[in-house]
Amino acid sequence: MRYRAWMSVTLPLGAALFVVVVAGGLGSIFSVLGGNGAIVIGVALAVGVPLAGALLTRRQG
Repeated sequence: MRYRAWMSVTLPLGAALFVVVVAGGLGSIFSVLGGNGAIVIGVALAVGVPLAGALLTRRQG
């Protein structure tokens, strides 16, 4: 049961770290690119999401 106790600490810390990294990344994109930051994020999502889906669902072999 030590695994469950360990996860109860690391999971919230990992989630908080993820939020900080994502927020920092978005903040830096908007700071550097200004109004074009939304366009960059939109294009990255439009290209990245289908690409990730294709990579995750492709058949091996």
